[in-house]
Amino acid sequence: MNACALSALSFAPVQAGRAFDDISTQIRQAMASGVLKPGTRLPPERTLAAQFGVSRNTLREALRSLESSGVLQLRRGAHAGCYICDSSGRGVATGLLDMYKLGGVTPGQLTDARILVETAIVRAACENCTPDDLRELRANVAKAVKLHKEGRVDERLQANLDFHRLLARATHNPLLVMVMEAILDVMQAFVGTIGSYDASFLFASRRRFIALLASRDGEGAAGEMEKSLRQLQKRYLSRLP
Repeated sequence: MNACALSALSFAPVQAGRAFDDISTQIRQAMASGVLKPGTRLPPERTLAAQFGVSRNTLREALRSLESSGVLQLRRGAHAGCYICDSSGRGVATGLLDMYKLGGVTPGQLTDARILVETAIVRAACENCTPDDLRELRANVAKAVKLHKEGRVDERLQANLDFHRLLARATHNPLLVMVMEAILDVMQAFVGTIGSYDASFLFASRRRFIALLASRDGEGAAGEMEKSLRQLQKRYLSRLP
């Protein structure tokens, strides 16, 4: 946002008992209308506090709440200030991860949801993937095989998760990418608690899957993916107390 447009930005005073909600609503509305765009720096705290009719402490607490939701980023240093986040959906990932850590999502629910979501993503990827997407998926499998042979377990695990990120991007649907990223963030936290496990069967399954994806066989690819994820689910849950 240029200086002229930023100077025209104005918020209305909020009700004392609803300060948090009203500040959040007005900032979100400004984003939805396009007045505030990703990367925009909000006016200084003094200006915002005066416009909302609240103390700077109240304003800071409301801004921190929006930061926790993934709406704002509070920066320090040479470019200090409050900035509108991009549309990466980090708030969704953070919220889901918090739910898991607080016990609101069980490992069984997590892995079941992952299977349902990812089979839908596979069907979308079959319709929209490009030759470049297929090349990246094949390269990822080759990398994972190499890491497995070298005994580099943590890096192999990361490569395996990256395969699913690449698959979500092959849908060319930003909402599906966001949902998959959020689930994978929680999966990474979960898998990190159960230790190493045998996943060597994945490599052959992934090659079959990519062949089905390349041939645009949505049902076949979804079936292959679900089969491998069910096998992983059994391994994951069998390691729980």
